[in-house]
Amino acid sequence: MVVREEHQLLGVVLKAQPLGEADSLITWFTREQGKIRTVVASARRPHSRLQYALMPGTTVAFRVTQRTGQNNLAKLIQAIPVEVYVRDFSEGRGLVLQWLQEIIFRATPDEQANEPLFGLLQETLAVLARPDFTLISVPVVMFGVMKHLCEVLGFGISEPVDLGTSYYFNMDAGGFVASPTSGDDWFLITQEVDRFVHIGRLPIAQLVGVQPEPIDERLADLVAHFFEYHTERMVRSSRLFGAILQ
Repeated sequence: MVVREEHQLLGVVLKAQPLGEADSLITWFTREQGKIRTVVASARRPHSRLQYALMPGTTVAFRVTQRTGQNNLAKLIQAIPVEVYVRDFSEGRGLVLQWLQEIIFRATPDEQANEPLFGLLQETLAVLARPDFTLISVPVVMFGVMKHLCEVLGFGISEPVDLGTSYYFNMDAGGFVASPTSGDDWFLITQEVDRFVHIGRLPIAQLVGVQPEPIDERLADLVAHFFEYHTERMVRSSRLFGAILQ
């Protein structure tokens, strides 16, 4: 006997892919189950009522049904937008949103809940929705979000013992070291070390208010390298990371 299970979830769309003539395969990051995939019937039809709920930057309460004991995908049967965060994709918002969706898509396993990561995703969407978010905010926001991502994924960056001095940054050591250990170490001058600590300690909501500095792009690139090293997932592709910082 075929048994169907229904689940009520809260999530954000990470990726939408065409499936058949009019269906879509939607990858979500959900509060309850982490990254999951669902089939959405007729989602690509011009007058589909689900198009609004499946927009980027929207938190959605949705129901899925799935047959037990089989490897078939869950099917979405209801979707209600709870919070439409990003309505304006100008000033780099669209690029940062695309980058955030892609990085979570690449770096997270299937069906593994991570409530701190879901909370970070919500906080970042709220920041992108702020009217004072501009292109000059992008490097600081990217750096801060990436550092917090490392923490919620379980490989946080260790901070330097002392401020006001230069340090080396080592991937294997997980952060700052007083002397070089390999040819791959990054050397950070005092200003960069202090800036790294200051930005990294700020809540996501306060990142937009930080006055940008030229060194922010290098710090964002450093944390991206660290993220790639520990997740073994490329996040600095020219299509995403490079396009945003240019």
